[in-house]
Amino acid sequence: MRTRITHPQATTTTTAAAALAAGCTGLLLVLTGCDSSSAAGPSAPATTADAKNGDRAPVPLAPVPRGEGSRVPYDFNGDGHRDLVINDLVKAPEDLHGDDAGMGIVYGTEDSPLDPAVRQLLN
Repeated sequence: MRTRITHPQATTTTTAAAALAAGCTGLLLVLTGCDSSSAAGPSAPATTADAKNGDRAPVPLAPVPRGEGSRVPYDFNGDGHRDLVINDLVKAPEDLHGDDAGMGIVYGTEDSPLDPAVRQLLN
């Protein structure tokens, strides 16, 4: 019966791979344990001045102006100022005829061509 003889280089490679895997696992455990946020404690509540992504605070809503009708192109509410109407909200590109969230409208005012405070979502 023949005995199996392993090459000395193969033993070294296997040992080095096992040591490297153990080292990476240990490093991963240390790095995940040293996170600055704590999962055990609740996070501090966001203040009203804080925004979603660190940007400015959201613009508060203003009333939608009502108009009598106009000949201005893209005037959705008839007040004489152009408005931005977004018809495809939250719709997957491959779902051309699917149900979407509705229509989003940002209205134009005398002070601003498009005023983000004067907005509306129609379902």
